[in-house]
Amino acid sequence: WSPLGSALVSIAPGGKNLTEPNVHVWRRAGAGDPGAGAGAGGEYTLQAQFCHPKLEKDKKVLQWTMDENLCARLTPEGKINLHDGADLAESPLMELKVSNVAGFEFAPLQPKEGFHARLALFVADQRDDLQRVVGPAEVSILELSANMEGLQSSTSAKMSVPSGQVADLLWNSTGNCLIAHCQTEVDETGQSYYGGSRLAFMSQGGEVKKDITNEECQGGCVQAVSWSPTRDEFILISGFQPAKATLFSWDDRTKKLAVKKILLDKAHRNTIRFNSFGSLLCLAGFGNLAGGVDFFGREDDDYVHVSSCTANCTVSAEWAPDGRHFLTAVLAPRMRVDNGLSVWHALSGSKVSNTPFEELFDVQWRPEPNNKHPDVTQEEISQASKEDAKNVVEAGAQKKQAYRPPKARGENTNTVAQMMRGEVAAPENDDRRNRKPRRAKEDEEPEPKEAEVANRPPPPEAPAPPPPRPATQPAKAQAQPPQSQELQAQQAQQAQAQAKAQQVQAQQAQAQQAAAQAAAAQAQAQAQQRAQKEAQKQAADRQRMMQQQQAEQEDLKRAMLEMRRAGYGPGDPNQNPAAAILHAQAVAAGAKTAAMQRAQYPGSEEMQIGRMLLEQQAAQLKQQQQAQAMQARAQAMAGHQQQKVNPMSNQAQKQPPSTGWQYIDPKNQIQGPFSLLEMQQWYHMNYFRPELKMRCSDQDEFVPLAELFPHPLVPFQSYPKRVPARR
Repeated sequence: WSPLGSALVSIAPGGKNLTEPNVHVWRRAGAGDPGAGAGAGGEYTLQAQFCHPKLEKDKKVLQWTMDENLCARLTPEGKINLHDGADLAESPLMELKVSNVAGFEFAPLQPKEGFHARLALFVADQRDDLQRVVGPAEVSILELSANMEGLQSSTSAKMSVPSGQVADLLWNSTGNCLIAHCQTEVDETGQSYYGGSRLAFMSQGGEVKKDITNEECQGGCVQAVSWSPTRDEFILISGFQPAKATLFSWDDRTKKLAVKKILLDKAHRNTIRFNSFGSLLCLAGFGNLAGGVDFFGREDDDYVHVSSCTANCTVSAEWAPDGRHFLTAVLAPRMRVDNGLSVWHALSGSKVSNTPFEELFDVQWRPEPNNKHPDVTQEEISQASKEDAKNVVEAGAQKKQAYRPPKARGENTNTVAQMMRGEVAAPENDDRRNRKPRRAKEDEEPEPKEAEVANRPPPPEAPAPPPPRPATQPAKAQAQPPQSQELQAQQAQQAQAQAKAQQVQAQQAQAQQAAAQAAAAQAQAQAQQRAQKEAQKQAADRQRMMQQQQAEQEDLKRAMLEMRRAGYGPGDPNQNPAAAILHAQAVAAGAKTAAMQRAQYPGSEEMQIGRMLLEQQAAQLKQQQQAQAMQARAQAMAGHQQQKVNPMSNQAQKQPPSTGWQYIDPKNQIQGPFSLLEMQQWYHMNYFRPELKMRCSDQDEFVPLAELFPHPLVPFQSYPKRVPARR
């Protein structure tokens, strides 16, 4: 709304490619000239509209002076256009020679003869592509006036701020000094997660320019700042939480800014609210804080504490038009639960109204004229301050103390322990649970049925009470003969002796039980030690047997390797019977070792199945080796018979070369040279096909395996049929 209510501004969110107007100015029919107010009657009609593609939430675009004679508009390019307050559809009266404007605010000057206005401007700092500050921000005050030549402007004060992207421009009630709360999204010092903030103070004529952040806050962050609506004084909450609330006063005559009082030294507060009269002040901690609220009243040029309360999870807080009640609200979408509004009486700190809502988005007081309600009197503030001091004293007396046991308090209030010790008699009629007395099962009688109760004869009449005894009889009954007293004393002594005897017997029984338990524990420990020693002995025996078997296997392997190096192959038992014997011994030793391992370390069912499969594969391999050995033996016997007919040539009697073996793989690449032992192993593994070309020296030609060892030669056991290389 405009100050006098003659114009209404509606704003829609902006967009990156927005081309349609999203700022509309509606004016009421019959409003007339500037300063005439809203007029009497008439509908609101669209007067002007503007397009702001980059319009942010809560950003000010239009503002009128107090008399609505002039209206300033912020353009999307960051410039300021001055329009006639009664008609914004016309072309602007003047365009200020400034750019990159991020905020503006008219001073609340009272209307005078002629035209005079005061405008504060904030120009954001300059940054490079990496968002580093390359130019400072600037706060300036312009004086606007009108003459025969038109609208004129002049700069009366200007102040540079090291950094600032946005700013809240706050004028005092008389419009002669300004506070600029400059803020940045990122704190370059790294001290605050919520960004950096600076507070610049400047008088209207530029006589005083102060950076309050460095001088008064010692470089700390600014939580909140607010001017009094009726006096030249403001409240500043500065520093990290718990913050400090300070009252500053401005003397326009002497041009001095001074600290007047520290209202709160260390408190979790971040919100300042003055009522419309400036007589009551609220300092609260809302948002991320716990919701503590302190009310102060102005008494004899000073602020005194009048009450306190707690409003948890508050999102919105405003004073009522009467200046005595304070509204707090929990709103959505900031809070999804416990939405509602509460009204507090400021002088007492009591809650007078609480209205919950399932979902509440906003709440505001209905505007009313300031002169409709009377201001709070000095007597009311003084009485509220005295009541608050009295409550503080009582709360201090009831302050929680550290726990002390009853014996350390100098008092004994444990009546249960006293009754158990016999110091206090138990109450006779103290049956708190109303339990029925227990009876033995044989004493319990079944409840009669309704028919039996009906047929049961009535009980006999109770006998008449005995006649009263004479008055002298109680006195005689009270007097006991001396013999009965002696008898009671003897009985008491006997009872004490019996109790002592029972106690001694119980102690002896406990001692015997403890001795039996100790003996049992000792026997159990000895049995465990014997079992542990036996297990260690068995483990040592198993380890010794395993080592012995491994040594035997190593010896057999070593002997077989030596025989192979000597030129004997395991394929022909006739030619190398010792190797065959060693091979059989190695197989038997391996099987024996595997059997011992299975007996000593039994595994799960899956491991047993795996062992069985391995044993089957070993048996099959053994059968294959035996079949190959028999085949080789048959070939050797056939060759021996043939030798009887045709004596073996010198070539068959020679041993094959021990090194220099090569072959051509399927990719036509020469592999080798290899040793004879390697070729024998690969041949027994069926790696070589008959058509595979190979040779035993680089002086020979590559020929197929079948031609290199023709029948009856044994591959890699007999001397090959070499083919010299062609030259």
